[in-house]
Amino acid sequence: MLLEEPFGSSRTAIAPHVDLSVHIDLPPDIALARRSLRTITNLPDNPAHAQQAAALSDLELQFVAYLGAGRAAYSAAEHAARAVADLELDGLEPVDILVEKVLAALSARGVLKKDEVV
Repeated sequence: MLLEEPFGSSRTAIAPHVDLSVHIDLPPDIALARRSLRTITNLPDNPAHAQQAAALSDLELQFVAYLGAGRAAYSAAEHAARAVADLELDGLEPVDILVEKVLAALSARGVLKKDEVV
């Protein structure tokens, strides 16, 4: 029996029955693009929804390009930008925290006065 699931042998109920547990490390962006492509590709053709079909076709083209040379190009651009950045922020932080950090950095450089509002 082959079981595909995210928890593998970490599920105590099935662990004794597992002969081989394999974890395939895959970056989340690639997993998202692949899953989205599967979803788009498996949709039935429906001319009544032409606008949605056009949007999905555009997404399909973007994902295919990203999984081709696009990801490497984005990665190279990110590494180049990161190398010369004066400030690196975590994009998962809330926007208000990011704004505070940018304002603090501008203030520290004398570009923005502490009481000045942008």
